[in-house]
Amino acid sequence: MLISSKSLVVAMMQCLRKRCNVKELHAYVINICMQFIALFEKIIDTTDDFIEFIKKRAAGAAKIQATAQKKGGYAILTVYHFAGKVKPYADGLKWATKEGREDHFKAKYKEAFTKLEDLDSLSQRQFQYITGEIEAYGEQYIRCIKPGSVKIK
Repeated sequence: MLISSKSLVVAMMQCLRKRCNVKELHAYVINICMQFIALFEKIIDTTDDFIEFIKKRAAGAAKIQATAQKKGGYAILTVYHFAGKVKPYADGLKWATKEGREDHFKAKYKEAFTKLEDLDSLSQRQFQYITGEIEAYGEQYIRCIKPGSVKIK
């Protein structure tokens, strides 16, 4: 049931029409409040989980980038790929609690994806950086719309 002040007023009006006692009205109000608390806790848990997800992904990306940097050689492409994830993860933390974050992440994903359209003009470095951006924005978008899609714990 969707909780709203309108539903509370409607319930109160019904109780008055039926001449409900105060006990029945009180029980209904408590039920509505409990539903609101459960919904609010779910939203908070989802937001906290999302922030933790971004922080862990960013830390993992930084670790891989540092390891590849030390290794050198062909691993340098991995450095560029994971460097491309830095900005999207920082952006994700900024948007983690904002309204419309799903739309934002999807738009940023599409923006990065369009950079690949002129593949012939890209260097390996640019390609790796862009694909890192695409991955980071894409995984944040999917995590927003399907929070339980990957069981991490």
